[in-house]
Amino acid sequence: HLDIKKGGGPKSQFYLLDIGSCWKNNGEPCDGDVLTDVTRYSEMIINPETPAWCSPNNLRACPPYHVMPNNTKIHRNDTANFPYGAYHYYCGPGNADHMEQPADQCDPYSNPQPQEIVQLLPHPIWAEYGYPTKP
Repeated sequence: HLDIKKGGGPKSQFYLLDIGSCWKNNGEPCDGDVLTDVTRYSEMIINPETPAWCSPNNLRACPPYHVMPNNTKIHRNDTANFPYGAYHYYCGPGNADHMEQPADQCDPYSNPQPQEIVQLLPHPIWAEYGYPTKP
């Protein structure tokens, strides 16, 4: 049982999990080509002072959709069902072929190849995945 009592302030980020993966826009496996490979980072922030930037009024900070365990996709425009509080921030790769707008592009200078970042927050929606459900 993990019980976070205090973080390092609202701008401090500690990742309970940080999963990296790689993909290409055309669905092929990564081959080391930094112009066409994309690194995806999924990060769970467990600082209780970190707010969800993703909201119905700030869709650019939300991933295009949330995928339920049964593979149902909930689009970020679905204000009645999308779990906005489960996402701190999302940004897409600069080389994306079909990036849904509005969207932020990830910082092109902090990684040698394009990157996609999904920052998660503890939320009840993550219970079925075994991730933290409360800050």
